[in-house]
Amino acid sequence: MMEKSEKPVFSKEELLHNPESFAAFYDYYRPRVFSFLVSRVHSVADAEDLTAETFEKTLRKLESFREDKAAISTWLFTIANNASIDHFRREKRRSGIDPETLAVTYQTDSMSEADRCRLQVIISRMQLLPESQRVVIALKFLEGFKNPDIAEILGCSGRTLSTRIYRSMKALTRLMASAEDELRVCDE
Repeated sequence: MMEKSEKPVFSKEELLHNPESFAAFYDYYRPRVFSFLVSRVHSVADAEDLTAETFEKTLRKLESFREDKAAISTWLFTIANNASIDHFRREKRRSGIDPETLAVTYQTDSMSEADRCRLQVIISRMQLLPESQRVVIALKFLEGFKNPDIAEILGCSGRTLSTRIYRSMKALTRLMASAEDELRVCDE
């Protein structure tokens, strides 16, 4: 569902010493980090704040980033994930977000109206899943991360992640079975 385009490569040295490179890094990853955080915290305003916090911390801690341990995108999303966890610890509350608002963050210009409708139905069903299952599905299928990167972001083993993906998809499949009428409307 995501539009695949050529992913730019950013090196630590380039980001540290070239402000234009960090600006390009920000421009490329900001929408993805924001979408991920909206799916986690269910608030556009909080996601905007956490996105800014994520990039500020990334810039501040860039010196300590080890390119031999992880890709910069994996490190960035680990920071974003940790920011959302810290947010929940601070807030100790959860509020819902309109699935239509969340679906808009993942849409592309090239998506057909039917695909946009289907995405909205899928995301509305995802909102019924536990947080841990939503995160796995969002990272894997909406953000397009590979399993080793997701395991790194979530701080779990590859085996544990495989189990989480399987259980998350099984739960989502059950929820989607009750969405047949909504999906049929998308195709009209």
